[in-house]
Amino acid sequence: MEEAEHALWRAAGLSIVGDDLHWPRVTAHAEYKRPLRFEDEIDVKVRAGFGRTRIQYGFEIQREHTLVAIGAMSSVCARSERDGQLKTTAIPADVRERLITALR
Repeated sequence: MEEAEHALWRAAGLSIVGDDLHWPRVTAHAEYKRPLRFEDEIDVKVRAGFGRTRIQYGFEIQREHTLVAIGAMSSVCARSERDGQLKTTAIPADVRERLITALR
């Protein structure tokens, strides 16, 4: 799921790492429907919903057009404070729009 998330960001012309924004994971869940084995080739479909500070991802994982897993994870947008702590902040409008465009 994380690789699919990063691919979405690259498709949007963005990187999830760098600059002064951070995207800590706050939830992650996967439910396996069928077994997967090492070296299986899979397709991952990504969808996303946006709140003011949070991105909620949904994933469908398929092997040879058969659903093998579903998953969800969410991240929040945060900035580093002077004391090193992360503080939640609004998702920049340009980041949101570029991700929405890449999802189409």
